[in-house]
Amino acid sequence: MKQSARLWILILSVFAAITCYAMGLSSGMVIFIGLGIFFEVLFWGVFIVKKSPSYS
Repeated sequence: MKQSARLWILILSVFAAITCYAMGLSSGMVIFIGLGIFFEVLFWGVFIVKKSPSYS
């Protein structure tokens, strides 16, 4: 994955997670808190996962 695409995914997932957490906590809707958790997991998954070397 290109570095720029990876960076955009990281930025957008953090922004989406924070937005969903804020909406869920202010309105008490569990769906937004669940979406926040999803986007946070997406962020950490993209941030931590490294490209595995291919053995030919």
